[in-house]
Amino acid sequence: THRGRLSAPVAGGEAVLRVEGDASSQAYETSYARELQGGQAAFRMSRKDGALGYNVSYARNFENVLDGAAGVHVGIDEDGVYGKLSAGREVGQGLDANYEASARF
Repeated sequence: THRGRLSAPVAGGEAVLRVEGDASSQAYETSYARELQGGQAAFRMSRKDGALGYNVSYARNFENVLDGAAGVHVGIDEDGVYGKLSAGREVGQGLDANYEASARF
């Protein structure tokens, strides 16, 4: 079994190449992530056992915008479009309220 990882800073983000396998199978993955408009944009493409995979996503935390914790994560991958919204805040006297919604199309 062998594993390898190369990474380098590119255009304000990080590019990564991963390789893993043995004599019977190989897996490859390349990814790039960087900060964008106050959030994190990411791209990943992979190949394992002949199957191609991909994921493009954007996640952003809105704690500095809203009163409480909040965030959004949207993306698309080989299974379709997906998203997640989360929010939470202290209601008072040790009571917290949290909400999370996710969907996949």
